[in-house]
Amino acid sequence: MEVSRWRGEGKIDKQNGGVGQFARVVLDIEVAAPNSGVHIVNALVGGRIPRPFVPAVEAGVKDALQQGLLAGYPFTDVMVTIVDGQAHAVDSTEIAFRQASVLAFRDAARKAPLVILVALLDITCPAEYLGAVLSDVARRRGSVQGQEFQGQDVAVSAQIPLAETIGGYATTLRSLTQGRASYTLTPCGYEEAPAHLQSLLVAQAAV
Repeated sequence: MEVSRWRGEGKIDKQNGGVGQFARVVLDIEVAAPNSGVHIVNALVGGRIPRPFVPAVEAGVKDALQQGLLAGYPFTDVMVTIVDGQAHAVDSTEIAFRQASVLAFRDAARKAPLVILVALLDITCPAEYLGAVLSDVARRRGSVQGQEFQGQDVAVSAQIPLAETIGGYATTLRSLTQGRASYTLTPCGYEEAPAHLQSLLVAQAAV
């Protein structure tokens, strides 16, 4: 049976002669429905992590989600369940629990089959440059999802491998439209990027 949930543990235990830093967090992560975003579920029982520290755990999870793991891209379409933990009567702090949560998430994520997803590319440009913009999107292995004319401009929505927008896309778009276009790029969960593009992204991130 294919594993669909991965468990990770993070622990901070530092003693510097005075008040220390202690926290232990256990998380489960699993893939959520496509385009559903991120969900954090508190499944703690028995006060394993005291209630005042739970917001710090959630903050640490959000930190880890944004930091990413594969080429530094943030996570999306994932459910994180806080399942267990441990506190110290004196040495536990919010900072310790936040750091332990980051470690727990990374521990779980390293066990999961991570992939880099395509991104949603939204471009607005004068209609006279639409042909050039669409040709460039196609050259970058993008797939146009829709077009909407807005007066003299046109808004284009496309899915595109993130790797194809790295290294000069903004410059190219300005050149194609004489600086009269704008765009936004948002990671999304439509489909997995091709393996060779994933390898390229990881290699570029390591430089």
